[in-house]
Amino acid sequence: MSGLTSQLPSPASSSTPTPTPLGPAAGGQAPGQAKRRLLPATAASAEMNSAVDRNPSPSSTTAIVRSDSPLPSTGRKRRQTTTAACAPCRKRKSRCDGQRPSCTACVERGTNCEFQTNAAETHTQALKRKFNELQDRTSAHEQIFDILRSRPEKDAIEVLKRIRQGVDAATILRHVTVGNIMLQLSLVPEARFRYEFPYMNEMPSFLTRRENPYLDSEMYGYALRTPAVPSQLQALPPPVTRESQSLSPEPDSDVEQQLAPYWKPYHAAQIIDPYLDEVRPSRWTNVSTDDVLMRKLLQSYFLYESSWFAPLHKDYFLRDMAEERHHFCSPLLVNAVLANACYYCRDVEYRGQHWNPKFIGYQFLAEARRLFDIESAADRPRISPIDAQGQYKIKEWECHQLMTIQACGLLTLVYNYNGSDAIGWGYTVRAIDIAHQIGLFDGARGDLDRHTQCVRDYTAWALYIYQGTHRYHCFRAPLVKDPPRSPLPDPHQYPGWYGELWVRYPFGLPRTPTHHGLLVKARADLLTICIDFANLAFRESASPIAELPVAHILSFYKRLIWWRETLPDPLTPKKIVMPNQLKLHMYYNLILVNILQPIVRMGDDLSLSHWTFSHKSPRDAYLDAKIHFETAFRLYYLRHGFEFPDPFLGQFMSALTKLTLDTIDQDPDSPYIEEWRSTVLLAAKGIYEQSRSIYVLKALLQITIGLMTPRDVERLKHFARIEANQEIREPLEEPIHSGWRAMSVGYEPSPESLTHQLGHLSMSSPPPR
Repeated sequence: MSGLTSQLPSPASSSTPTPTPLGPAAGGQAPGQAKRRLLPATAASAEMNSAVDRNPSPSSTTAIVRSDSPLPSTGRKRRQTTTAACAPCRKRKSRCDGQRPSCTACVERGTNCEFQTNAAETHTQALKRKFNELQDRTSAHEQIFDILRSRPEKDAIEVLKRIRQGVDAATILRHVTVGNIMLQLSLVPEARFRYEFPYMNEMPSFLTRRENPYLDSEMYGYALRTPAVPSQLQALPPPVTRESQSLSPEPDSDVEQQLAPYWKPYHAAQIIDPYLDEVRPSRWTNVSTDDVLMRKLLQSYFLYESSWFAPLHKDYFLRDMAEERHHFCSPLLVNAVLANACYYCRDVEYRGQHWNPKFIGYQFLAEARRLFDIESAADRPRISPIDAQGQYKIKEWECHQLMTIQACGLLTLVYNYNGSDAIGWGYTVRAIDIAHQIGLFDGARGDLDRHTQCVRDYTAWALYIYQGTHRYHCFRAPLVKDPPRSPLPDPHQYPGWYGELWVRYPFGLPRTPTHHGLLVKARADLLTICIDFANLAFRESASPIAELPVAHILSFYKRLIWWRETLPDPLTPKKIVMPNQLKLHMYYNLILVNILQPIVRMGDDLSLSHWTFSHKSPRDAYLDAKIHFETAFRLYYLRHGFEFPDPFLGQFMSALTKLTLDTIDQDPDSPYIEEWRSTVLLAAKGIYEQSRSIYVLKALLQITIGLMTPRDVERLKHFARIEANQEIREPLEEPIHSGWRAMSVGYEPSPESLTHQLGHLSMSSPPPR
């Protein structure tokens, strides 16, 4: 099947950057079951055995997949070979089983287990690696010294500034040798600065006239104390030294850790995960042998995507990828992840040209589609009663199908970015078919270990949420109407189930949690409300919008208010700062706008007769939601900017543009007209910057430009730094096949898809210059 789509957010693993392994009971034989005598493993059977026992256990990550079978030649079991013992076991000269992150001996003694080697690396190999790294660092410092001695004074001063800021020698050397030093070294995302609004620098007054919890947020408070960078110079923040880093005292590393997200844009951070540094993606794909580039792609993917619409669990995926296991990682899944990641990494060329074979994302997608055709064609094994390996074969097949479902979600997203969601939706349909075959939505199974069950449940919720929200935005009824039978656990009680996404900001600050589990759970709860609404409001008929009674709409409003009031502290308006946290609040307020708009249009008399639970009128609640939506949108830009790719921002940019242009049309003589114009310019600027990487937003940009006045288009070209003689509305090189209801707010009777809107635009006047 050439066009298929599915999207899944996924939770599972441990609260540490690596998943906790399983205990012996989880992976061993059931009580009362006859024990089977094991024979010495051959080269062929060793590989098969490495996949047989995949049950993660509380004490071992390696034991769940590797089967180093004991020799039965004597009555005494032979000790399992260990590549390298941990440091505490070497010091006390005790036997170490080499299990990571903590060996059995250290777990039993309660000592801190530390390995001085990488996975599958001997101590001799580790010494050689460290020696080579030391030589490389020494060589880098010598080359930096030569640069300071031989380069022009202006360049040498730039290098010296970066040294004083704490940038490592290898990074400086790479910037100097790979590109233009004055350009590369001036791009300092770690500098403390904030972005500046185009057209009008201040927060619009109409956002401050009503009670607005987002203006009381810590993020906005810190932004006001951070120097703004003019929009023309956003990429060139001033140099920052340790002395100038704090505008207020930062007494210890804990305070620095807490404040780093408030001072610095998110794109300055890096994912901290031990397995991410060890993975060798070239072992999983035929597209590239450049492991450095592909690790950078994985960094970009997990930094931006893994807490929003990720169908796979980071910890299990990276662990198996690093240790070359096939329980939670496969070539299909790796190629699908890398195809998706190409849209998030600014170093990848031709990002906005998905049809170009030179675009490496095109190559990863082609390889993923080839592997998908192979994996999806695999039928369920037929087992005979005398087949001793029957149950294992079925579980192995289900495991591969689970990864195929996850890959479907990633391929769906790629087609969405390319403006072909009408084609990519087929992958979602296929993923749902596979999910029913393996009973993915049916809840817990007693024959599975807890790690496999965790990944299944995480994937089930991811698939349910994606298919439902996709249909919600296309104004269609979801295909899967009921949530999975296994509920998502409470992240406070079971943080290890979700794992944590740790990031580190520059200058060696301590790592910072992103509250991954809290975000995944809160987002799932919010979107479950949307899916329930879609089940009632939307149909498959030509007229998809059902006339819901006001009482039903208000019941959804109450659920949304309860959701906001029960948010955990890191996700409240007071504390939010990470991009996905801000998007969560944008999403929430936009949903409120959508469901309240029909009630407001009924008039106060009719709507107030049902409005008995709040001191606010429906109109006041609607206006508050609009104001809060725009405030969260502006806070996102103020802290993080729009030039780093984030495809899901397009939805919010489209809605804000539509809301503001409608407001201008309704009251063209308002004293707020210039502030409204600044909102349109900010959203349009964001659409333009995102369209450099995301092709579907090129189409949205065309529609946006068609709604703006020629004078505002010229202003946009100025703030987006586009040459006066350059066409801003460039022709689309490839057709758009999208059912996305762009520029649509509320539930209009006949909302038009993006493809239809482009068709109307092509018959209108030529684009403004």
